[in-house]
Amino acid sequence: MKTIIMKPLAVGVMALALAGCKVELSVDGNNHWVTDPVSIGLPHLPPSLQTVSFEGTIEQKGNSYVFSHGVLYDIGGGRYSYISTTGEDAEIPFTISHGKISRQGTLTVSNVSTDPLFGQQWHLSNTGQSAYSQNQDGMDAYIEWSKAYFGYDDEYIANNPQRYTFNADLRVADQDMNAGTAHAMGYTGKGVVVAVTDTGLEGAHEDLVDNYRAEGSFNFVEADSDDPTNTYDSRGDHGTSVGGLIAASAGNGMGGRGVAPSATLLGQNFLKNQTDEATATIHGMYEGADQDVINKSWGSTLFIQTNGVIHNAEVDGYIDAYPALNLRDGKGAIVVKSAGNSFNDSDLSQNFFGLGLGLCDVNGAAAYGLTCSNASINSGNNHPYQMVIGSNNADGTHTSYSTAGSAVWASAPSGEYGFREPAMITTDQSNCEIGYSGSTNENFYLNAYQGYPYGKMYPLNGVSSEIATELDPGCNYVQTFNGTSSAAPNTSGATALILEANGNLSWRDVKRIIASTTDQIVSEDPQVVLPVGNSEYVAHDGWVTNAAGYSFNNLFGFGRVNAGEAVKMAENYRDYLGTYTSSGWIDAKAGVTVPDNNAQGVTHSIEIDNKRGVVEEVQIRITLSNDSMITDVQKEGPKTASTIGSDTAFELTSPSGTKSIMLTARTGTFASYDWAFGVAPADETLMYKDMMLLSNAFYGEPAGGNWTLRVIDTNGNDIPSLNPEVTFVNNTVDSTLDTWGITFYGENFANELAGEK
Repeated sequence: MKTIIMKPLAVGVMALALAGCKVELSVDGNNHWVTDPVSIGLPHLPPSLQTVSFEGTIEQKGNSYVFSHGVLYDIGGGRYSYISTTGEDAEIPFTISHGKISRQGTLTVSNVSTDPLFGQQWHLSNTGQSAYSQNQDGMDAYIEWSKAYFGYDDEYIANNPQRYTFNADLRVADQDMNAGTAHAMGYTGKGVVVAVTDTGLEGAHEDLVDNYRAEGSFNFVEADSDDPTNTYDSRGDHGTSVGGLIAASAGNGMGGRGVAPSATLLGQNFLKNQTDEATATIHGMYEGADQDVINKSWGSTLFIQTNGVIHNAEVDGYIDAYPALNLRDGKGAIVVKSAGNSFNDSDLSQNFFGLGLGLCDVNGAAAYGLTCSNASINSGNNHPYQMVIGSNNADGTHTSYSTAGSAVWASAPSGEYGFREPAMITTDQSNCEIGYSGSTNENFYLNAYQGYPYGKMYPLNGVSSEIATELDPGCNYVQTFNGTSSAAPNTSGATALILEANGNLSWRDVKRIIASTTDQIVSEDPQVVLPVGNSEYVAHDGWVTNAAGYSFNNLFGFGRVNAGEAVKMAENYRDYLGTYTSSGWIDAKAGVTVPDNNAQGVTHSIEIDNKRGVVEEVQIRITLSNDSMITDVQKEGPKTASTIGSDTAFELTSPSGTKSIMLTARTGTFASYDWAFGVAPADETLMYKDMMLLSNAFYGEPAGGNWTLRVIDTNGNDIPSLNPEVTFVNNTVDSTLDTWGITFYGENFANELAGEK
């Protein structure tokens, strides 16, 4: 049989031997880690009529076959590609069957390489690996430290297994973002530019240097330098770790790899100097801006009433919209933003004032499993020109911290904290003194917590641990990176793969592809029901399928990003979205009473007569007042704050009957603008003034008909805080929904949204 030489993707060689015939792939290139595809099948029969099995398969998951040495991907049409996890040569016997006919053959894999930490990067290909978490030596050291530091005895240790034992069920194979399929199809992000707007980016890092580009990178702190390397932090650089998740190089024998290991990285240290000029720059407002993707692994948390908070919606809206409406020759850059890490916060105000209120511990949020903050109330999240990303664990569940809300577009892996459960393995500041894995950080824990065994609990981070010495002697990588700060760059990497597959996609087409190809994890996510008055109120709905067929969940958005399925859709995508439009604000004077501690609440509707409009995103704005709002300007002694912010929930129902909980009950938002900031609010009766919320749950639905807002007050009691000087006081009179408005984004609305000509 004639030898066929295929287009090179890699140096690796995979040969097929079948019934005396041999098809060999001999290739050249710089990537040693993924082979060219090879066809396996009986002649003259379509692949759908054939069954292929591979000897030595540890697990088959979806379209992949996991071996001890690597993963073989079925990329469709009877074609297979192999990615090595060990760098070893391998032979894979296989059998092809059709009815009673069967043939045997062998795949021979040779001259492939890998990265030493790749096999533990569960977010790329999850085989149930630990990512160096659940290390028993570390647990033993932690138990001994707990006895010495807290004075615990063996009985206490035994009675707290959730703290002092590991649960292997928290690692579940196949719970990943299917990046391997995209890589096996030949997509690595090549030619796509991703801007990391963060604390910095170490462009000279051994695993980033090949993808880093100085042009378009900025140092906003030092006027005479454009090098964004973080020289200010010695215990880890957030931006360098973010950059590694996006585009750490693959197959170079160092560290791990990024989701898009051939994408181009720009570093912009915006978080070190957040000036107006820097804000404009990171949004591409400069000559020659060519970023295709902008990653924002940062944000703020609103914990206080919006009355009196200065927010220039017109200016902010223009800046937020600029990348989507102007970059990529008008097709728009894709902005990817973290949802936030405040789901399980006990006190949103703690970081700002150290008050120790514990509102979400005492108002029922923690007990019922409701988000303490809400992704939609954050002004950085509640506009349509981006994707807001939540996060999930290595077992496919919601992380303990990922802020939920109707503004979330999708979720992506990030993990927990790297001890009891896996976190992310990514790049760290170089050398063994600085960084998350450097001696400065390890010594901080040793000294601050009297011998805390950091290096044993997190062996890749430990400067002198056996694992670090063998796999990361330069201390250039970290096993504990997490947060929605990880989920966003994983999504940015997937976005780069999508754009490589189809560069004609607009920013909205990319959002649509991701929404259409996500995995609906935790499919049985239950409702959360609160007792309210003499009845009950559903505070979280779980998965809701809208009239256009899209399923949505406030925890996960449309679901977990599936890079493999997304690039497949991108390859064949032809139904490009049309002109982006908005309806403009449609406002109503409601003036309706919100009954206190009443599960029914109050409703008010706005009728939309546009029968052609197709919704992509919906914004509402709300003004809510209460005449019993607390005014307590004193800063010393006992203080009070109103429960109205914590008590109140807002729901929107579309003409098609889809309900979206746009602001959940029992958040950590409270009313005490006076003593918190030392000044009286502009209007002492207002809890929210034109507070804006966004929902993605109505994607694809028609706009025409009645849109109904429901407002529910879910509590009737005072709530003592964890700070004995502060009490949350329930309102003595009912609140009033004064006004509300709605605006739609999508197709066939009145106002065309276009970039600068």
